[in-house]
Amino acid sequence: AVEMSACGVLPLLPDALPYRDFLQKTGLQPFRNFHDLKERLGQYVMRPERIREEAERCYNYVKNFRLGEHNRARLQLYSQYISGKSDTFEWPVGAGYHELTGTAQDKTAVQEALAVADSFMKLRQPGDALRTLERLIDSNPDIPELILARLKILKNTADVALMAQLERAEAAFPADLRFTLLHAQWARNEQELRDTWKRVVETLRSNPLIYQNFFRPQTLKLFQAFAQASPQLFIEIGEALLGIFSDAAEIRFFLAHQYERRGEYRLAAGHFRWLRDTRKLCIPNTATLQSIDGGYLEAWCEALEARVKGS
Repeated sequence: AVEMSACGVLPLLPDALPYRDFLQKTGLQPFRNFHDLKERLGQYVMRPERIREEAERCYNYVKNFRLGEHNRARLQLYSQYISGKSDTFEWPVGAGYHELTGTAQDKTAVQEALAVADSFMKLRQPGDALRTLERLIDSNPDIPELILARLKILKNTADVALMAQLERAEAAFPADLRFTLLHAQWARNEQELRDTWKRVVETLRSNPLIYQNFFRPQTLKLFQAFAQASPQLFIEIGEALLGIFSDAAEIRFFLAHQYERRGEYRLAAGHFRWLRDTRKLCIPNTATLQSIDGGYLEAWCEALEARVKGS
């Protein structure tokens, strides 16, 4: 964080012990989980002036309190390893100016390529769209957004190599659930559909909560679409997903009706009771619950659990 600030770059820091003194001295707000970090990035995108303001505050803190001259013992230690040859730049402005000012480009090369490819697809020119993406993929093979876009174009053109390319992408990006969900969407038969959804469940189950929450909206949206088309097949998958997303009302609503149709009234009643009781709890408290930040509650729960263990 100190080195980034010295370069005029704004550090985004978790609420972790090594950073707490830095956070306190600079007045930066830490992020407490992945959702919190995502929201913070969105706020910076909407208000870029905050980036400059907070980066300058960190830069000034480091400049005024964290240089070697502020700690003679550390300065002496570092000085032993400094080369006699100077590597400084003769810039007409102070260090950090370029990082604070930023770039004049509105889009990255990847964003630009995706936008151009999308324009070609709207003009019904998939060949040009593919060539646009493949030029960038050749030099950037590890960017999943480019691979996903290419796969969707190949699907649009009914390319015979589509599934083989999708399987290679799944192998190349095993932690990116978007490829497995795409495979589930394009499965060629019931067995392949069943096997792919099992992989979705296993991947979610083997990853931490932050990963599960990130892919939850895409997973549940696709589940709902398939469950309505093949209800019998998706009862087992729904139960497996419910083991991960126990508060997913859409899954419980689907299962409640399926069990009722099959005459499994005890199971159906359990899901309907959960929906009834949760609705009774949520509706009167919606405004209050929505006004409380999730990160705030998580922080208090973790802090108090730690106190309980230590007492």
